[in-house]
Amino acid sequence: MGTSTTFGRQHRLPRLPVPRLENTLKLWREHLVPVTEPVDVGQVDAILKDFGEGLAPVLHGRLKSLENELATRVNTQLMGDLILPTSAPGSPGEISPYSWLEDIWYKYAYLYGRDPLPIAMNWWGLFRNHPDKPELEPKEYDHVLGFPRPANPKYRQGFSDWTAKGSGEITEFQLKRAAGFVSNLTTYYERIVSGSVAPDGSERNPQCMNQLRMIYGVTRVPTTLGYDMLRVPTSKEGPRYAVILCRGLAYKMSLYDESTGQRWNLETLQKQLAAAAEDAMLISRKKAHIGILTGMNRDVWGHARDKLCRLSDQNAKSVETIEGALFCIALEDFSVGAGVSKRGEVMACGLNGRNRWFDKCLTIIVMADGTAGCNVEHTPADAVVQCYPIMYALDHEPAHDAPNSLPADNGVGIVVPQRLDFDTDAELDQLLVDSDFKMRAMCNTVDFDVMEFRNHGLQEIKKFGIPADAWVQMAMQLAYYRLHKRFATTYETAGTRQFLHGRTDTMRPLTSEAVNWVKSTMGSSPVEQMRLLNKVGKRHMYLLKNASHGHGADRHLLGLKAMIQAGESTEFFNNKLTSPFGGVISQWRLSTSALPPQFWRYFVGTGFGNLAEDVYGVNYMMAPHLLRVSIESHQASLYANTREYHLELRATLRDMRRVFFKARALESGTIIKNPTSKEREELGIGLPYPYVAKL
Repeated sequence: MGTSTTFGRQHRLPRLPVPRLENTLKLWREHLVPVTEPVDVGQVDAILKDFGEGLAPVLHGRLKSLENELATRVNTQLMGDLILPTSAPGSPGEISPYSWLEDIWYKYAYLYGRDPLPIAMNWWGLFRNHPDKPELEPKEYDHVLGFPRPANPKYRQGFSDWTAKGSGEITEFQLKRAAGFVSNLTTYYERIVSGSVAPDGSERNPQCMNQLRMIYGVTRVPTTLGYDMLRVPTSKEGPRYAVILCRGLAYKMSLYDESTGQRWNLETLQKQLAAAAEDAMLISRKKAHIGILTGMNRDVWGHARDKLCRLSDQNAKSVETIEGALFCIALEDFSVGAGVSKRGEVMACGLNGRNRWFDKCLTIIVMADGTAGCNVEHTPADAVVQCYPIMYALDHEPAHDAPNSLPADNGVGIVVPQRLDFDTDAELDQLLVDSDFKMRAMCNTVDFDVMEFRNHGLQEIKKFGIPADAWVQMAMQLAYYRLHKRFATTYETAGTRQFLHGRTDTMRPLTSEAVNWVKSTMGSSPVEQMRLLNKVGKRHMYLLKNASHGHGADRHLLGLKAMIQAGESTEFFNNKLTSPFGGVISQWRLSTSALPPQFWRYFVGTGFGNLAEDVYGVNYMMAPHLLRVSIESHQASLYANTREYHLELRATLRDMRRVFFKARALESGTIIKNPTSKEREELGIGLPYPYVAKL
């Protein structure tokens, strides 16, 4: 990949700083106070003092020395593109020179984890409809490759509600949309290669674009040694094929005519998809569905993958082909109706996990009715950047042939995708049976729901005088307190892409200010509640900015722990009152992440892996006049309940808005009793209130 505008600012990015030790310990105490019983505060202070005067300065010194060494090393290597790595991040014995945190973060946050990817790591998205999506009965549009229709297909309001689960159908509209995704995603990959993707940020405040190279052709690969590795393309051209997944089988899909180097046109791509689907329909029951193993515990899959590759050369070649593909396109031979929750389950785990290769960074999924979404492995990049090729593909629907593609009348015969077969033995066959049972149980454990709250978007929240992110985070905190009668240790992502190879740090919305405000809602006046909420908003934005500027406490403490040598120990990392790893403060109750405002136009719903049973995973997007919140928890949890939390959050948002207008009314003394619909519209409120104040 050449030096160009996409990566041309990389050499100007500052390195991620190592925070000052005293600032980190002070901030960590601030984080600990809201989750510490008053009787334990003295013990916490003693542990912090001992750590700060004992081992912490030693560890901090080592971390600073590491950073200085890496900075010296990278200054001799730094080029404008930073695209071709000498090794994959997280490789044993290799340390990324671009950031003191990068290798530590890859290993401890991702590659050392052994939990199944579908529930612990991957995120999913449900896309908006195709602009040409048929709204009439599908019989006019869905030529079905010669396979019979279900005896009594249920047509509801339109094609999007057609239920064909288990019918074994692949539709023409589905293939057309899938071919469009393949073409558009390939175009975006070529734009990355040529450097024509516009860089984020500005000339004055550039953003790191390194994560763009960590999407296409990237695969998380398990080993038999208790950790995973990342497979990253190391050539400028990279792979020139994708992989089709259909009914549990995999096919190598050609993207280019190797004789001319030109792209295949949409018609040829669609024919390849149709050929793979037809083949899968005929023989899938006779073949092993290896993809389901990628959804198992990483050690289980690591040993199975090793055995699989040693069993036959064909297996090794098939695994190599799938792991080296640019991306996967999964065709489902069913639809599940209009509900976001069930569709989300399809995107998250495919109902039974057979038609996925969860290790692949990017998989696009298209169901029989044309509904589409994605399943994305989170290790190599963060969701915001991973959405870029997806948003490009959606922006260019309906797809058109790329300028460098072969014309329709090119004289080339049918391009047949190559089926990637696997040999198995009795042990692997039994493992597949066991994995099928476990995957079905795993899919049934996750409870999704999507809440849309209209007239409560960015424009409305702006009138409240509270930063929008703080407003939504406090609504989630108050709803949790109302429902569970305790405060929620909360994770929120803070982006650090203003630094070279920066990714994220942790922002902790549960502050002492937040605790005081939540308590005030139990009886204080509306004016006092709003005064305290303003304090929360200011502190919230300070902490968010502080973490984004590389001064958060969590990543620094992770770096210090990574510097511990054999024989060294400290109570700070071992005591549950203070430890960032296994202590009370690390027991998340709300794991949250916000997507930028423009993303709501592309995604109907989103969600991400949520391992702990008693945790709510919450992903939210704010449009000008809409707040969309995706919530998930575990069905088996005796504590968390997605539906109950959804209802409580909706009621909390209404109550917070009501308190704001009541406080303004009391402060101004100007009260409108029983406001008209026009007055409510002028005031930016969508529900009737007995009194409001003119703003």
